Amino acid sequence: MKLTFFMPTDLRVGRGTENVLFNLLKYKPDNIDVTIISTDYAGKNSFILSDLEVNELTKNCKIIKINKVTLKVKKLNKITRLYRDLIYRPTIKTLKSIPENKLNEIKDTDIVYLFFNEYSIFFYDMNIPVIGSNHTAGLETEIYKEKNTLYYRLYYKLLYKLYLKNINGFHVFPYNSDVLPKMNLRYNMVLPVGVNTSLFYPDYNINNKKIKFLFVAALIYEKGLDILLPLIDRIDNDNVEFHIAGGGLLSNEIKNNKRIIYHGILNDDELSKLYRQCDIFIYPSHSNTFSLVTLQALSSGLYALCPDYLRGNFDYFENKYLEYLPLNIDIWYNKINEIINNRDIIKHDKKEEYNYVKNNYDWSIISEKFYDYMVNFYNESKNK
Repeated sequence: MKLTFFMPTDLRVGRGTENVLFNLLKYKPDNIDVTIISTDYAGKNSFILSDLEVNELTKNCKIIKINKVTLKVKKLNKITRLYRDLIYRPTIKTLKSIPENKLNEIKDTDIVYLFFNEYSIFFYDMNIPVIGSNHTAGLETEIYKEKNTLYYRLYYKLLYKLYLKNINGFHVFPYNSDVLPKMNLRYNMVLPVGVNTSLFYPDYNINNKKIKFLFVAALIYEKGLDILLPLIDRIDNDNVEFHIAGGGLLSNEIKNNKRIIYHGILNDDELSKLYRQCDIFIYPSHSNTFSLVTLQALSSGLYALCPDYLRGNFDYFENKYLEYLPLNIDIWYNKINEIINNRDIIKHDKKEEYNYVKNNYDWSIISEKFYDYMVNFYNESKNK
């Protein structure tokens, strides 16, 4: 069976979606041949990985790299979004720029898994499973959200007709599983991402005098820094430390903030050690569909504060090791002060927390379920 992963980025970016791919490859069955389509796009991110590291992580896989057409805009609003997606149409321009021989090479597959759903246009009328996912925009699922205004409903439907109509299956994370029946697709899967529990595990003897809060993400406002940075400026307490790791547009601002201990861009070994040294993972992000960093924090034994729109992904942990909070700076500020004044709030059984993650979210378990889905979809497609 030939399985193609279609990525929106240069694999050297080495962040969330790239790490999902690398961990899936680690447990790839021998009877599945994998091709990876990657691009030359890094966006606002810096490269974490070298070519050598990427080659090692993708060994025994075929790599096809394409040039991704993008439209750079200073600010993405309704007008620039409409122009980009419906008039300029960078994904369609990307497709048209691919030489025919390379396009035929891309299409030589039995099943496709999309980390960026608009790339379904590459597989028009191929009669194979083309599986979209919630890793990035998740535009199919947005069509079915009742909260959207008429403007956005029309916008999403136009996008669907342009880019997404070739998708005949979909992978959603648990919080979004209720949309699958509405989508009425042939191949459906509900599966969280995983975590390397041999790397991310607790330190049961840690006993910090100060409460150490940790934030890990790309350093952009969409990841919650529009709430976290002003919140940190409001906290005036010598018994608290705020630690931040990651890279991005706001790295200099964070580096120069005397209230923040900035760790820069860390590899997995360094990051796992940092998790273990902290007490609370704080993550007021606006732009996640699952949040791998939250799962890493839970696997490392931390107490976690998360945005309530992620409800459905980590519900087992709620009221034990995790709290969901609305994206309101005053609510997050009050919660932090409540914890500062009463550390018993964050006391919990780290061993129980870790064991649950290990038994349910380790990449060995998630990968086996993922490839079972792929094989079943492939077999279904042959039995039409």
